[in-house]
Amino acid sequence: MRFLALFEVGLASLETARHYARIVADLRRRKLLAGASKADLWIAAWAVEHQAALATQNAKHFRHVEGLRLTPY
Repeated sequence: MRFLALFEVGLASLETARHYARIVADLRRRKLLAGASKADLWIAAWAVEHQAALATQNAKHFRHVEGLRLTPY
């Protein structure tokens, strides 16, 4: 539990859902939605909403999301 205490867990909101819908629509329009994880897109939507950098070992899962700042590790 001490490890988890190091992190802030953000809750999804109506605004998060709006960002998610925009991201999905954009990826669909650009024909980049196939194979995208819904969970990853929700995470990306939360990060975009909060202007937070997303730290990931799988940058390729997120590279097409407009406005998302990635921090590979």
